[in-house]
Amino acid sequence: MQSFLQSAFVQALSYSLIASIWQMALVWCLAVICLRLFTFSSSQKFNVAFAAQLSGFILFVCTFIYTYNNNNEQIKIAVVNAGSILSEINYFFLQYMPYVAVIYLCILLIKFSRFVLTYKATKGLRKYELKKMAPAHRIFVQQMSQLFSLKRKVRIYLSSKINCPLTIGFLKPVILIPVAAINHLTTEQMEAVILHELAHIKRAERKQRMERN
Repeated sequence: MQSFLQSAFVQALSYSLIASIWQMALVWCLAVICLRLFTFSSSQKFNVAFAAQLSGFILFVCTFIYTYNNNNEQIKIAVVNAGSILSEINYFFLQYMPYVAVIYLCILLIKFSRFVLTYKATKGLRKYELKKMAPAHRIFVQQMSQLFSLKRKVRIYLSSKINCPLTIGFLKPVILIPVAAINHLTTEQMEAVILHELAHIKRAERKQRMERN
């Protein structure tokens, strides 16, 4: 375990985590200044925020690669020779940051595992325990899809695995309605639910088109 904590990988990850603090602070300040100086729409503000996060991640990866290739030696020497106070700070980080890096890796692994399980569960929703909707509702979806000028064909099913209506799938959107909703919603209410889900699909298509332009 001790050899793993002192490995070049953990040491580089430790320094990259420290550097990411001031790197993200700098990127955040630049993003705030940009948003204050210029007028953006909601979608443009989202793009600026996304670009800032992506920039921070790229800086983190570049810092890790650089530090790993140089085995962190140049950074250690520079900080140690800078002064007694910085030397103590450097010693503190060198002692304890590898443990933080290991904790970070464990959390990352847990998050990734949850993502994989959630993704598999979501994929299963569109395959298992599905029932066909009434023909009138399927026809309504087709008519409203044409009215919304949706480019993708939208399918609709009843599902016993969900508790509330939802839409899944980007390339092949599918609207899922809980089985229990059939007995509790009137025709008008069901159509309102379907329109709400179609609006989500339309918004996603519009956002994709704006990003392309």
